[in-house]
Amino acid sequence: MKKVIFIFIGMSFILQFYENQKLKQEFLNCPYYVEQNLKDYMDYFKKNRFLSLEDIVLKVNVELDISFLEKEANLQDGNLILVNKYHFLKSDYVPDLVLMDVRYSYEQKYAQREAYEHFISMAEAARLDGILIYNVSSYRSYDLQDKLYKEYSKKDLNVDTYSAKPGYSEHQTGLAFDINSIRDSFADTKEGLWLAKNAHIYGFILRYPKGKESITGYKYEPWHYRYVGVSVAQYIFENQITFEEYYAKFVL
Repeated sequence: MKKVIFIFIGMSFILQFYENQKLKQEFLNCPYYVEQNLKDYMDYFKKNRFLSLEDIVLKVNVELDISFLEKEANLQDGNLILVNKYHFLKSDYVPDLVLMDVRYSYEQKYAQREAYEHFISMAEAARLDGILIYNVSSYRSYDLQDKLYKEYSKKDLNVDTYSAKPGYSEHQTGLAFDINSIRDSFADTKEGLWLAKNAHIYGFILRYPKGKESITGYKYEPWHYRYVGVSVAQYIFENQITFEEYYAKFVL
């Protein structure tokens, strides 16, 4: 009987070894694979077998596998700074801001200087095509985001699918713009369609695309555009990836 048990244990160990080797090879073939993260990939897989291996690689690479709200955003990344549910800005962080002209913004709003210059170029190009685009929400201070989040939380248990905790909002970078509307129906308007087709030309990306919620952490927002620079926006647009995916591959 003992011999049978030992044989069974031995066979199980061998099967597990070969399964692990096969899994390692599959991870190796994934886009964005980073060798030093292999153990983390394997560990995360054991707890999240419902995820694809590519999703696991991405989440580990940009530290989406760590506990909620844990790491300070890297200010050295400049326009490519990653701010999401896992990478935060301190409460006293304020970017290089300029006041937006009311021709380009509903009420007086602030935006990061370079992003605003490109926003103007985009708005003027849209105007030539008979399209009017304007900002409805750009830079938000830590305190304003705190106020908004608390207000939403009182009314909606699903607040984390569309609103960020203070310090974890891209709007605090001054690089994000909510354009014209904050309704899903904006996607099918002539303005929404123009942006989806042309925003990358001016350095902007659709930050929270449809079908990528498990990566971005937020629901589809056809109005939320983020400035990343022309070459980066072009790459993201052509490859139909999220900013998290680009960051994992080229910035980390």
